[in-house]
Amino acid sequence: MVNEFDVENPDKEELKKIYNDKNRYPWTYGQLEVYEDYCDRYRMHAIMQEVEKFGPSTILDNGCGSALISRSLAKKGYHVTGLDFSDALLNLVPKTDNLSLVVGDSDKLAFEDNSFDCVICSEVLEHIKENSSAIKEISRILDKDGYAIITVPNWGCYDSLEGNFKFVTTALNILNYFLKRISKKPIFEFGVNMHFHKMFPWQWKAVLVSNGLEVVRDRAVFITPYFPMIKYLERLIYRIPGLFALKTAVDDIISPIPPFKYLGLSHMFVCRKKPIS
Repeated sequence: MVNEFDVENPDKEELKKIYNDKNRYPWTYGQLEVYEDYCDRYRMHAIMQEVEKFGPSTILDNGCGSALISRSLAKKGYHVTGLDFSDALLNLVPKTDNLSLVVGDSDKLAFEDNSFDCVICSEVLEHIKENSSAIKEISRILDKDGYAIITVPNWGCYDSLEGNFKFVTTALNILNYFLKRISKKPIFEFGVNMHFHKMFPWQWKAVLVSNGLEVVRDRAVFITPYFPMIKYLERLIYRIPGLFALKTAVDDIISPIPPFKYLGLSHMFVCRKKPIS
């Protein structure tokens, strides 16, 4: 894997260059047909499960990436707008009925107030350095009776290992060094600043509430202890017939229940626009 954030603390213009370059941001470009990692597949399942509870007429997938979620919802008959920072990526997304693709900026959305019944913002806010504006924009364009479905990484089960304490990162870097010396591919490489924000679920909740959203409910997404190499092991394990379906069924039941609620690789918040007092 190429180190996509090869510039320390990239600004918005540098980020746009990264997202438009498949050599620097390879995995999203490789997911135009299916998510490789089962945590991503489960996250998509959980988001679609929430959408189907509401049955919205208009959906914005804010930061849609390869638009897998957008396309899946459009194929079910929902009217979806997929928005992303990367025009190069959106140009590769297959055309789908009921789906419009828009190049845009999450912290300055080109939509009118109250224009969507549902806003999906999955694994996006952690990538925006100053994300208060992006959250306020979600609240602004969300209809007063609509719902926002937001997922973000859980610091305790993900970034703490690769972004803060460095002990896993360092060990893998040493191993990769020796693999390189014998002309072998690295096992795993990390971006420098893949996520600008590393927080626990209750900290994310406070940020959402302080920027105009009311959290209706929240839950874990993909309960698992995280180690970087496990994702490759998971790709083998969950190919066993029925195993991923079993995990999905179990996670659906226990994800809203403490302490499991705080043990997800990601965390999901279902929000409404905060009432004007």
